[in-house]
Amino acid sequence: MAEYYAEQKKNVLPFKDTIILMVLHFLSDLVPFMNVMEKLGAKPDLTYLILKPYPYPESDRICHTLSMKGINVSRDINRDIVTRAKDVL
Repeated sequence: MAEYYAEQKKNVLPFKDTIILMVLHFLSDLVPFMNVMEKLGAKPDLTYLILKPYPYPESDRICHTLSMKGINVSRDINRDIVTRAKDVL
C-alpha cells in the first residue's frame, strides 16, 4: 500500500524533515518498506530502527543492508541509541 501511494503521489513527501523512530520486527519486507519510506521523503540519517529481541532468520542481512543505506540501526535497546533518539526527538 505504501508503495502504491508513493507511486501515485511522486511529489508528495510526508516524511520530509521528519525524525522516524521505530521499534519493530526485522522481517524480510522491512528493506522494501524502508525504500518506500525514502521515496516519501524519509532521510536515512533521521531514521532510527530498533530490532526487537527475537531471533529472526534474516536479521543480520537486513541490519547490514539498512546500515549501508545510512539508517541508524540498533540490534538491541541499548542506552546509546535510546539516548541519541531522545536527543533528536
